[in-house]
Amino acid sequence: MDAKGIHYSSPNGGYDIHYREDLWEGTQDYSVIHETYEIIYETLCEMESSSPPDRRPNASRRRC
Repeated sequence: MDAKGIHYSSPNGGYDIHYREDLWEGTQDYSVIHETYEIIYETLCEMESSSPPDRRPNASRRRC
């Protein structure tokens, strides 16, 4: 797997997004947008079902 970006919860209750600096600028921008989408998706799933979505690679990504 060639991860271009990653997000994780920070101690202050927010999120941190990191991306590879060796990527083309457009790919960096896309990575930040994609990680932001995942944060929103995970937050909505937790609000709806009180549990995070299944993050396994073969799991259906659109279900909480």
